[in-house]
Amino acid sequence: MKQLFNHIYSRIKEINFEENELCKQYWLKIERLNANFSDQDAMELLFDNIEWLINTEVVTGLALKKLGNGLLMKEAGIYFGGEVKIHNRQAILFGDTKAIVTGHSRIRAFDNSEVEADDSTFVSVYHNSKVDAKNCKIQAFNKAQVKSRGFCLIEDYTDGGKIVSGSKDLVY
Repeated sequence: MKQLFNHIYSRIKEINFEENELCKQYWLKIERLNANFSDQDAMELLFDNIEWLINTEVVTGLALKKLGNGLLMKEAGIYFGGEVKIHNRQAILFGDTKAIVTGHSRIRAFDNSEVEADDSTFVSVYHNSKVDAKNCKIQAFNKAQVKSRGFCLIEDYTDGGKIVSGSKDLVY
């Protein structure tokens, strides 16, 4: 994880986010982690800020996979492919991961990942990812696709994405 952290640290310095007042608190956390590194703290910071790190192009899913500790990431709920079942936990999906999700879970899906979700799961889909959901809250960005099977609250921030909903959904 230290190699991944060093990459993120260097990219943030290169982009010069530490000068940005809005990023100041995050930068202070990174400086503390740089001075006293631990895999657990690095993973927490990654989970708390993954959308910002990916969307500002500080890091990519491919770089996370290449530079991070694959076993540690999988144990924490960061997946880069294959099929996974998730229940009552947080997870971050990259690549072509396919996830079946139940319970009160929190999922962030990037790249071309796919999510089938039920039971009040909160899902954020980015890039070209897809979600098929019932009884969930969904945020869709970029060119993501959403298909609701009913009772979903959908925030549509897509640019060319596709939202399929019914009369028992709220889309805004």
